[in-house]
Amino acid sequence: MSTTNTSAPFQTNVVVGTTAMIGVVAANPTRSGLVIANDAPTSGSSPASVINVTFGEVNTAMVNPPNMPSETTGIPIAAGQTFTLMPGREDTNVGAQLNMIASEADTPVSIFEF
Repeated sequence: MSTTNTSAPFQTNVVVGTTAMIGVVAANPTRSGLVIANDAPTSGSSPASVINVTFGEVNTAMVNPPNMPSETTGIPIAAGQTFTLMPGREDTNVGAQLNMIASEADTPVSIFEF
């Protein structure tokens, strides 16, 4: 008897602020792909929000912990843009936890896990 994985992508919606959020999405060693969408508006009276995403555990007791997202650290995703991560990218672990920070408060983000 053979089985087929028919599960659809799992979606998580979060609101990211200007303080680093650690473990926005928990680690999942079975994750094979990821899409992160910055759902912030691309126009308005203020500059559009950028989110920075890092992967992996953060030791918050350290002064400059590795994997801590900041305005200058992490993968930047501009408002209205997406970032897709599939197996084979050497600098990121697809199954690692996600950490995020935004350049503006109340930035909506959608995360799709495969």
